[in-house]
Amino acid sequence: MRLKSFAEVLQSNYVIIYDSATGNKVHSTTCRFVTEDHFNKKVLENQEQNGYYQSLQTLKDLTDETVVPCKVCKPRPV
Repeated sequence: MRLKSFAEVLQSNYVIIYDSATGNKVHSTTCRFVTEDHFNKKVLENQEQNGYYQSLQTLKDLTDETVVPCKVCKPRPV
């Protein structure tokens, strides 16, 4: 499910940021890269042209092999 508001991002433990320029990464929702400004630019302003956000409750739900863990927040199972 693609997210349409930043409030939806904060309701999950993790978020996958799909990005055609920098690659697909899973982040903890507390990561410094998970910000309302970044979300608004990618999803709302750019209309998901170069990527989108997808919520994730547990890391066990991660099935996309193109997604790698963020090197900053290093998401761990909750």
